[in-house]
Amino acid sequence: MLRDCPSGGYRFLPGIPAFSSGVVAIPGREIVHATLAAPVPWREGFALIEGHLRDVARPRTALCGIELRSPAPFTFEGFAALNDGYR
Repeated sequence: MLRDCPSGGYRFLPGIPAFSSGVVAIPGREIVHATLAAPVPWREGFALIEGHLRDVARPRTALCGIELRSPAPFTFEGFAALNDGYR
């Protein structure tokens, strides 16, 4: 069942912790996909996102998805620790 995030302007289908199974814009809003020109460390990337959201007068909850890349495979424990760092 979809859950509303009115402050973000979308609805999402819950998934496992730290993930959703999908997201759709609510009427009157749109989901914009942006890609950085070059990879940056994840903390720097989140700072860029926060600055952009501030510049366009949107709350942090407007971030409805993100794709992260890692230089090497994670163990399950390592992946959980990474997710805990930005959730």
